Amino acid sequence: MSNRWPGSFINARRAGNVNVFVFNPRGFRPAFRCALLIMATVMAAVMCAGGCGRDDDASNRIDEAADRTAVTRRAQAGPVKMTLTAAPGELDVSEHVTVRMEITAAQGVTVHADDYQRILADGDLRFEHRVIRSDAEEANPIEEGKLRWVYEYELEFFLPGEYELPAASVSFVDSRDLREEVGGQAGGVGPAEPQVLATEPLSIVVRQPAGQELSPEELARIKTLPPVELPPERNLWWIAAALAVVVSIVVLGVLLRRRRRHKLEQVVQIPADVWARREMAALVAEDLIAKGFVKTFYYRISDIVRGYVERRFHVLAPEMTTEEFLAAAASDRRFGEKNTGELTHFLNACDMVKYARHEPHTGESELLVKTAGAFVEKTRERIVHGAGDAGDSDGTREQAA
Repeated sequence: MSNRWPGSFINARRAGNVNVFVFNPRGFRPAFRCALLIMATVMAAVMCAGGCGRDDDASNRIDEAADRTAVTRRAQAGPVKMTLTAAPGELDVSEHVTVRMEITAAQGVTVHADDYQRILADGDLRFEHRVIRSDAEEANPIEEGKLRWVYEYELEFFLPGEYELPAASVSFVDSRDLREEVGGQAGGVGPAEPQVLATEPLSIVVRQPAGQELSPEELARIKTLPPVELPPERNLWWIAAALAVVVSIVVLGVLLRRRRRHKLEQVVQIPADVWARREMAALVAEDLIAKGFVKTFYYRISDIVRGYVERRFHVLAPEMTTEEFLAAAASDRRFGEKNTGELTHFLNACDMVKYARHEPHTGESELLVKTAGAFVEKTRERIVHGAGDAGDSDGTREQAA
């Protein structure tokens, strides 16, 4: 006896009082098919559920993108187009907005874009935002033989609110229409006039992040702190007064030092004849003739007489040659004919030793000193005292007769 289930891969047989189960290969195919069908059904359900979820996410992203649509301003003039875009147009205060300025122009057009970052920095919003990134691509070739300039700036706003970004502008020169063929050669008829192209300003909205807004009740619970008392300003006045005193002391010290140094540098003015006698006495005391320094002695005595004439008559005698000095003395009535003759004899005697290699004897040098002293004595200034006091130091000087 056997018991067989159709479509089953197990058959039962009875052998006496025992049931024997026998594997049936033919019945395995329907069961396998049934299992495959069940698996396919389950996978389809899972995929459907996943697909539905993705559609919901996609729709959410579309709605979110719609809320965050970029704000665009376009402008065109001749061969130049400019687009100013801010993306996103609405953002949270914790997010950044990207401002993109794109310029396209035909080749042969000179384009100069204004520095939009500087415009942002100098605008009314310069204290409410900052530029954290900037990129630039200039004069890149694109399709149709055109060029493109792209400038991007990433901005960060500090507070929520509605903001208006300034307009962007560009200046360009189109010289293509001014070219013409002249005698078979390309030539320009004149310089092209520059043109300016500008967009309109951009308006964006910066929101407070969701969940961070304060309700009216929360705003009402905010307590105002009491004012803080600043320290009295007299402390600053004391500091300023102390600095003023220190500066005054320093300035006074500098002035006193300069005055003292000026007094030390002042040269005591003494009469010309007194100076000449001191110099001649010092020269005689050196005894240069006995030591063999004859020329040195004659140079020194000649310089003393010339220095005396300079101080006494304000004549630049040391700057002149002997001939020039004697000619000047002959034309000056203050010397007198006799004094001029003695001065001529004295200077010639000195020149004979200095330049003509004359070897003087001891008596000549002594006579030369006496001649110089006599010349100083005759031409010195005389002090005229008052009649009541012959020793009055307040007397005046007059020229010797």
